[in-house]
Amino acid sequence: MPGAGVKFFTMSVRGPSIAGGTPPGDNFFVVNSADSGRVTMPLPPQMINEDTIFGYPRGIVLVSLNRSISSCLVLILIGGFIRLSYSFLRNQNEKKALENAHLNAEVNFLKSQINPHFLFNTLNSIYSQAHHRSEHTEYSILKLSELLRYMLYESGELKVPLERDILYLNNYIDLQRMRLSSKVVIHYNVEGQLEGNTIAPLLLITFIENAFKHGISYTKASVINIDIKIFEKTLTLLVSNPVTESNSFTSGGVGLKNVARRLELLYAGNYLLDIVHNDHLHIVNLKINLTSD
Repeated sequence: MPGAGVKFFTMSVRGPSIAGGTPPGDNFFVVNSADSGRVTMPLPPQMINEDTIFGYPRGIVLVSLNRSISSCLVLILIGGFIRLSYSFLRNQNEKKALENAHLNAEVNFLKSQINPHFLFNTLNSIYSQAHHRSEHTEYSILKLSELLRYMLYESGELKVPLERDILYLNNYIDLQRMRLSSKVVIHYNVEGQLEGNTIAPLLLITFIENAFKHGISYTKASVINIDIKIFEKTLTLLVSNPVTESNSFTSGGVGLKNVARRLELLYAGNYLLDIVHNDHLHIVNLKINLTSD
């Protein structure tokens, strides 16, 4: 016999009655207790219908769950996209900085190759004046000091004011006029708006210096034409000189290779360089779009 205080009950679950009894849809469970006998109680809402989850329609719960999962996935994707975008932009900035550093280093290297060549030629010219006790020697030294100041202190940037670079060319051509004989005729002309424009320093001088280096004859008359025009942000340089008997010009010279490389580095897609060389004449036609500055 069971001990005192121990109670027994049994439970059975019934669904809707088909023939009599509880009306269909009235779900309940029955507890058989030793004390109370048979007790009928209604089922909890979450057990009434198989199409419900925790008392909520299964469809609504599944839709809400799908939306929650979709929202989480969207947030994860957005976070990943933002992270990838940030990494891409950072890498692009670092790449751009490295490219600029490399560009500056290469341009400075090319400039360092041009400057000594020009300096030595100018010193030779002044030496020749001093040797012949020319009255223009002091003036030439003053011009040279202005050239050196520009080369050493004012041409360190990628771009300089155009009027400053033209002044540099003026000083250079003045030095050439003083050292050359009357057999050499120099036509030099500058037209257009200089103010408000910038240009790569020591770029035009290469073509002009090349004309004096290879276009001068000491036995017959020589004509050097230098024409610079600025029109609607486009600079045009036209230089022509005769091909002398002693001409040692080569199209693949270091000076022209350097200036062509600088043009490509600094004005890629914004310049046009056309060089014509035959047995009688050497012509340089350069156009630069200054708006790229």
